[in-house]
Amino acid sequence: MKELYTVEEIKGILKKISLDEILNKKGIVFKERRSELEGLTEEELIQEIAKEPKLIRRPLFILEDKVIVGYDEKQLEKWL
Repeated sequence: MKELYTVEEIKGILKKISLDEILNKKGIVFKERRSELEGLTEEELIQEIAKEPKLIRRPLFILEDKVIVGYDEKQLEKWL
């Protein structure tokens, strides 16, 4: 599992899945910074995600044109 993603990699992921889907809103980092993060533009939020990987929901599976975020056994079975 990759820890850090570049801004370009995050933008590539966002072509396949929404920012809301990859954002770890239940995580401690998001909860601690909620008011700050919710006031950011999408571009600024992407910059923050690149700096702080705990803002990304895990696990994050990327294969060709598909992205699966979080542990969803049914999705993973279909994908594999």
